[in-house]
Amino acid sequence: MDKTDKTFDEAEIELLKEALKRTYKERFEMATRLYKVQMTMSKAIITHKPFSPHASAETAGRYSIYHQTNSKP
Repeated sequence: MDKTDKTFDEAEIELLKEALKRTYKERFEMATRLYKVQMTMSKAIITHKPFSPHASAETAGRYSIYHQTNSKP
C-alpha cells in the first residue's frame, strides 16, 4: 500500500513540475480549450437509438450528440 501511495505522489509531483514549465500563454490556451469543450458538452443532448434488427448496420445502436441550437434530424 505504501509503495502505490509513493508512486501516486511521485507522479503527481512530476505532473506539477511539468505544468510549471509551461508559459502563461500555453496555460491560457489549454484552459480556453477546456472551457470551450465544457461549454459545448454542457449544452449537448445525448440520445441513443436502440438496436433494431430491421435497421441498417450504420444506424443500429448508435449514440448521437446534438447541440441544443441544432434541429434534430
